[in-house]
Amino acid sequence: MKGVKWHYILVLGLSVLLTISIVIFWPEPSAPETLPTPSELVTPWDEAGSYIGKIRIIEGPVVDAAFNIHSMGKPTFLHIGKPYPDPDRVSVVIWSDRRGEFIQEFPPNPETYLLGKTVRVRGFITDKGFQEIVLIAPKNIWVIE
Repeated sequence: MKGVKWHYILVLGLSVLLTISIVIFWPEPSAPETLPTPSELVTPWDEAGSYIGKIRIIEGPVVDAAFNIHSMGKPTFLHIGKPYPDPDRVSVVIWSDRRGEFIQEFPPNPETYLLGKTVRVRGFITDKGFQEIVLIAPKNIWVIE
């Protein structure tokens, strides 16, 4: 009977040591990649129309921007390449329920901070008579210049 008790104590001790080793030496998760990986292609803004229905990274200058507080959904628009209402533009939309996150990342607000800057935007491209990408998180837009 004594041999059995020592066996359980030994197994328990080894289990505790293994658990402590895992906790101490397990690598911490790395932060999610926020910049495009080298394998992702960056598309110039004026070629976005070729990628309707696809997720792409679009690059171009924010030439026009507005927060439409009186419109339904209170959208923030960032127009890339050409200003509103030119149909050749790429419009990036930030809905009001996400606006606070973008204000924290791009103070005092995204439409002021990003105007005049060259950006990269990752998102699903839709055709609304112009190309549109809806942003849901600040990690999907990067200032290039």
